Amino acid sequence: MNFSKSFRNELGNAIEVCISRRDGKPSHKPYEIVDIRIVGPNSESQNIITLQEALVLQEALNGVLPLLKKDNNKVTTPKATETRKQERAKKKRKNPK
Repeated sequence: MNFSKSFRNELGNAIEVCISRRDGKPSHKPYEIVDIRIVGPNSESQNIITLQEALVLQEALNGVLPLLKKDNNKVTTPKATETRKQERAKKKRKNPK
């Protein structure tokens, strides 16, 4: 099973995320590994973890990411969204139609 996606992050950088799943090299019992690569214009990271570690990472991300939402293709926190709403409300009060 493989996953690959290219996108532009919040800073406008081209990013590629690749995840692959394969059998590990068994020392005493079979296991699966998950290879996670993130490549950007100035950096590259790779983590090779067991399937169980990947499942815990997925659970942790699912616990944090519902706090985030996409707003016009930008990921924002509820606090940032609320701040923008407050700024728009201030502008409307200063410049009523």
